[in-house]
Amino acid sequence: AAFTHWNLDINEKWGLTAGLRYSRDKKNGAMLRNAFTAAPNAVFRVLTAQPGPEFDDNYSEDAFSGSLSAQYHYSDRVMAYASYSRGYKSGGVNIDNSGAGTNLNNPEEVPGAIPEDPTYRAEYLDGYEIGLKSEYLGGRARTNLAVFYNDITDLQLAQFQGTKFTVDNAPEATVYGLELENQLLLNETFALNFDLTHLAEARFGNDPVLGILADREFAMAPEFSANLALDFERPLASNLNLFGRVGMVFNSDIYSNTSNNLKVSSQSEYAANIGVRSDSANWALTAWCQNCTDNRYASVHFDSPLQSGDYNAYVSYPRTYGLTLRGNF
Repeated sequence: AAFTHWNLDINEKWGLTAGLRYSRDKKNGAMLRNAFTAAPNAVFRVLTAQPGPEFDDNYSEDAFSGSLSAQYHYSDRVMAYASYSRGYKSGGVNIDNSGAGTNLNNPEEVPGAIPEDPTYRAEYLDGYEIGLKSEYLGGRARTNLAVFYNDITDLQLAQFQGTKFTVDNAPEATVYGLELENQLLLNETFALNFDLTHLAEARFGNDPVLGILADREFAMAPEFSANLALDFERPLASNLNLFGRVGMVFNSDIYSNTSNNLKVSSQSEYAANIGVRSDSANWALTAWCQNCTDNRYASVHFDSPLQSGDYNAYVSYPRTYGLTLRGNF
């Protein structure tokens, strides 16, 4: 790759930022099977899952990506901006056992069968964003607001389908919403932080090639997510400070599997820590707790191997707590 990045101050109010990148990707992927039972009643053969065709394939891509943004400074404390970015994610070769299809695509299993293409295409994103960054109350408060719109082409979609891993391209997808970041210094001891993300849309295009995913929302993409935290720090003695944090993370309900037919309801988790640090001796001792209320829920679902219509799940981490001693030297 080769890239360049430029910052230009036009005058005291206006600024421009521009970047350009050229990428060339070359990849090789192969699946060669040393042995597979010849028994006609082998489980994976009966399930029309394996042995898939062997392959040795190449992928290459040349692409340009980059960004362009303009900033306007209303004052030393307030800045507005607008930006466009072109994102690129290289394609590749799916080296799963079924990357070129199942045994029904294997000419050695079914005479005349045609192997599938194990490669997947590059993903491109055109992103547009306008925003405002501001400080006020004498520099004690900060608010950043951004509204964004992302148009995605050939979105790479990885799925586990019980007996195989697939990587496909969704021809189009759209994501747009807003992000809000706030920080307020309440006094010399306490600081309040609040962040909010609203995904008004995170959806696949309505293309028949996507099957049940056509016009559906993304998995793992809550409409609302938020963080609320209270930080504090105050001196205990010379070069010895007491510090701590109490926080909450909230996510609204989500599709929890890549087929988008299972959901997890909205969840909140709480975390806290308290400790002492010595700035002069470069050490800190912290007592902490994660998921303090021991909220247990299925965070991700996936197809159960060899059991059509059945699902497994990864469960959220339980309540954990402990002590951490950290030193710098």
